Amino acid sequence: MPMSDGQHVLGPRLLDRVRDHDADAVDVRPVDAGPVKRFFIDILTRDVELNDAILDLVDNSVDSAAKLRASGSQDAVLIDIVADSHSFSISDNCAGISVDAAVDYAFRLGRPGDELSDDDDDPERPRPQEAPGDGVAGQPRSIGQFGVGMKRSLFKMGTEFTVMSATEDSYFDMHLDVKKWIRKADDWNIDVRVHDLDRAKLPPRGTAIVIHRLIPAVATALGELVVTNRLREDLRSKHRMALERGVVIRLNEEALVAEPTVLALNLKPDDLIRPLVERFELEDDEGRIVKVEIYAGVAAKTQTAPGAEPETVQEAERSAGWYVFGNDRLLMGPERSAVTGWAGGRAALPLYHNQFGRFRGYVYMSAEESEALPWNTTKTGVETSDPIWTSVRGEMLRTGREVINLLNQLKEEGSADDRLAKPLTSALEAAKNTSVSEVAKTMKDEVSQTLAYPDANPEIVKGKGHRIAYTVDEDAFEAVAVALDVNSAAAVGRATFDYYYDEFVGED
Repeated sequence: MPMSDGQHVLGPRLLDRVRDHDADAVDVRPVDAGPVKRFFIDILTRDVELNDAILDLVDNSVDSAAKLRASGSQDAVLIDIVADSHSFSISDNCAGISVDAAVDYAFRLGRPGDELSDDDDDPERPRPQEAPGDGVAGQPRSIGQFGVGMKRSLFKMGTEFTVMSATEDSYFDMHLDVKKWIRKADDWNIDVRVHDLDRAKLPPRGTAIVIHRLIPAVATALGELVVTNRLREDLRSKHRMALERGVVIRLNEEALVAEPTVLALNLKPDDLIRPLVERFELEDDEGRIVKVEIYAGVAAKTQTAPGAEPETVQEAERSAGWYVFGNDRLLMGPERSAVTGWAGGRAALPLYHNQFGRFRGYVYMSAEESEALPWNTTKTGVETSDPIWTSVRGEMLRTGREVINLLNQLKEEGSADDRLAKPLTSALEAAKNTSVSEVAKTMKDEVSQTLAYPDANPEIVKGKGHRIAYTVDEDAFEAVAVALDVNSAAAVGRATFDYYYDEFVGED
């Protein structure tokens, strides 16, 4: 029903009244807008998965190991994790957390200097000195850099915990009973106890975290074998580069072995298989440099049976796709979605299917100031709208298409007559899966290198002919294959078709 002339004037009149609100106010009542501790913990921990919380704690130890190595120490590095339904602990013999870092950074939510001010948009305003999020002060190329990792992990997993850390010249411990801390509504302080000890009496260098009282859901999860097995695989994958550098990570007394990061390599001139390598630098809007290395190629070995068609493979190659690292920590991979370009269409890589089961691509982004990296706060992926990532993804599309061309040629060879030469297939059979670090060594002083593989056999003509697929009795197939002296379904199919054509259809 239409409004009368007087029905629409309340809004403007009320706004006029608001503009004059100081004129007749008789009282000002402050509202306590500060967070309630329980609400704060819930918001902080709600979106982080248990494994990601544990990985955050491991990230800090890996950062500390890097700091120890940077100081020139060659001591063996051990990160020891014990996880079960009763308690959780992680300890290391790395550089340790200094007392100043503990007080100023490690147990604060966020970092000093993160506060907003009226001139926060002023480009000339001096910025505070950057500090890492969880206590490895001054550590470049760090992983734990958001200022929430350790706190979020501890609150996610338990209601009572202790942190102890010793450096070469300091030692502190912190114990928190979360339930008691919550009851002190107006006191947000966490007490760090500093021990004044002679250097000779300091405990061994390193950090230990013990969660004495687990949250019930966490206790249940850590008591399940499937959960700890998944954690083991995540640690092997996410921290594969630390493991490759000699850091020992142990879970429930079992030392972990890194997931392989490999590409096919064959340097023989006649069977040359060589991955593509691109190295470049990008600069973010604050002038921080991100270094990028892309290695793209194929795996020498595959789980797919020789001659198998993509449609007959029951499961995709587990390791196929892109792997994206930030400061040597795996963020995602194997990744086969539109995030890394597998979107279909002319402007992207094709939609992934098993024809591309040999595809391997590794992207390494590194930055001295880790805030420049386009990763999310849980380090489980990237911020897809970040300009740095947009540029990196563009290069991934370009290099990925070259690998797709190789795989298309390989497919053509797989469906061709076995009597024809298959140079790419032969070269891959002679190639070896070689670690990315070893591939880099073969480049010597070269910044980049092109993808190299044998030229296609011109007798294998793309796009001609029809594909025939049918199912036969397994015993009958084996008998025919033996009689024909071939060992693949494709070869049996071609031989039987040729026989029928020659006997009953072909011209005399």
